[in-house]
Amino acid sequence: MAQTTTVLSGFIRADAPPHPERFIDTAALRALDPKALISDRVTKDIRASVLEYEYSGEWGEAQDYSLALTELLKKSSAAKDQSRLLQYEEILLLCQWVSYPFLIDIAERQLLRLHLLIALENRINIRKKFLDRLTLEAAPEAVHPVRLGFINAMRANTELIGTEKIKIKGIDDFQQPSIQNWLSDYEQQYSQEEGRAAIEEAGYVNNGQNASHLSTRDRGALLQLLKAYDFLFFPDLQQDVLPMTEAPSGRTYQARTPSEAQPQIQASGRASYDYRAVRAQAQQLLRETGGNEKRIIQSLVSDLQDGSAVNAMASLLLLAQLRMLDNVVAGEPRFQSMVRDDLKKGGHDDMVQGLRANPRAPQFLARFLSIALEERLGLLSYDALDFGSHLASLLSLKGDQYARLVINEGGKMRWNQ
Repeated sequence: MAQTTTVLSGFIRADAPPHPERFIDTAALRALDPKALISDRVTKDIRASVLEYEYSGEWGEAQDYSLALTELLKKSSAAKDQSRLLQYEEILLLCQWVSYPFLIDIAERQLLRLHLLIALENRINIRKKFLDRLTLEAAPEAVHPVRLGFINAMRANTELIGTEKIKIKGIDDFQQPSIQNWLSDYEQQYSQEEGRAAIEEAGYVNNGQNASHLSTRDRGALLQLLKAYDFLFFPDLQQDVLPMTEAPSGRTYQARTPSEAQPQIQASGRASYDYRAVRAQAQQLLRETGGNEKRIIQSLVSDLQDGSAVNAMASLLLLAQLRMLDNVVAGEPRFQSMVRDDLKKGGHDDMVQGLRANPRAPQFLARFLSIALEERLGLLSYDALDFGSHLASLLSLKGDQYARLVINEGGKMRWNQ
């Protein structure tokens, strides 16, 4: 069945993406005979397998996949076939897009400046990639320069959407339909000061004179481009929660943001913490694990056993940044046992059945965090709750039910357990 795409009111509706006839994971790819890379069927399955990682959210796997494919290409005669090599170079670019939140800054901007079209054509949600990437920046002041770098890279992209030249307001001659020129024309039509969202995006694509010459596929790509671009300028209008303070346009927005924790030194002798050190360690852990959930949770298990506060808190922070923290009780039997034992100790036997039925419930996550941070790591109650509020702000991107892991009642914080 042919794939269909319809642009309607600012959204793209499409048939489900095709799955590979044979899913080739990283282990299978490494074991593949290099000669197989010249096969059309294998090439198609490898490409589809990369996109499977995108749809399943396994970003870290895409990084490993890229390394394995690169090594395999060095041993294959496919590298001597220019046409085939171009196909695999495109697949490697797709790997980078799937793992976009984990790329270094230079690689992020280079993809946006040189290879944005491949993501748009393969229906990779650029706007969500931005959201996932910016979520990794726990400090509000760190978000602004990242977003500004993304905007400037997109404005410099000369890839073409469509074939007919376009007319830009204020310029006499028709211009190439480059991403750079589409964005320039869009900003001439709709100013930053008034704000832009789905109505403006759909209006430009569906009713604009320049876009009227585009094919349905190209209009879909243009719409996704505008949605991603506007997200960087107007996060509040996109109904996403991000730790942001000021848009590149200079406008200030109110958003739910984690407060910067201040180290607390008290006479009790119990541990305090340095949030900046925790954040730095989380970034290091991200590089080491590639964002693999099982590896991060295993690191958390080890660090809780050792009582390593900074490392354990870094694992918790990274899980929250990747929106995996809600899986921590359900995914690790030892953590579930910690919560169950604490419930029984507190005389809450009636809640044990609820734990078995739904270990991802916010109240059980809050209880686990209180045990891990206060009992296992020895943090002051104030510090544990403050750090818990950081985690809640990040995890609330996955669902509002997690926004109240910590409750503030008249200036007094407590765990919502």
